[in-house]
Amino acid sequence: MQHKTFRALLDIGALFYLFEAVIHWFGLPVLEHDIIWLPTHDRYIAIFALTYAVLLVLVALDPKKYKALFAVTMVGILGSMVNAAMIAQNGGYAAFGTTNLDAELTTIGIGAVVWFAVTIAAAVRVYRR
Repeated sequence: MQHKTFRALLDIGALFYLFEAVIHWFGLPVLEHDIIWLPTHDRYIAIFALTYAVLLVLVALDPKKYKALFAVTMVGILGSMVNAAMIAQNGGYAAFGTTNLDAELTTIGIGAVVWFAVTIAAAVRVYRR
């Protein structure tokens, strides 16, 4: 049961990053990404998001084998969350002409923090066995 919960959480994270990869690659009008889209910048974000999606799927497939990969991946995700918090503290994206993006990112950020905490808690249970 613990492994199934952990796997589901990793799959949710992977789906989130896959979604991010698509909206950043194409600059889709989701969360006002079309307003601030720069191909030279957003396509790098898409590549990194796709990489995180794959890493989370790998860990989900064999958590014991990829314990170290899980730790490294989660440190990278934590780093991106710290970066997002710094962007928000420095004024966010309103200067780029967005009207709702900062509020929407705050909501997503809260969800990401909850996902991160619950995933770490689930990992502790899985890796203790």
